[in-house]
Amino acid sequence: MLEKIEQLEKCVESLISMLEESRRENQELHAKLDRMRTAVGSQTDLLEKNQDLEGAVGSLESEVAGMTDRETQIRDRLQGILARIDSLQLELTGQAQSGH
Repeated sequence: MLEKIEQLEKCVESLISMLEESRRENQELHAKLDRMRTAVGSQTDLLEKNQDLEGAVGSLESEVAGMTDRETQIRDRLQGILARIDSLQLELTGQAQSGH
């Protein structure tokens, strides 16, 4: 009977050891889960910032395209004005030469 009690004590000690190991592993897993949640939170923040930046880039691209269009219009108008000035100068030069 004493042997059975000793065997039971060994079984209980073994179970206690297994339980302690299980608790330790559980704590490690909780710590790892916390680190992963923090990492996911950081990635989510970065994703949101990236989406905001993409929206800002789109707005800036549209603004730049609008500015380019306005520059093209201004350039075309200036070329037209310069062409008219050249034409008037030729007329005036031709009139001045024929009037002498």
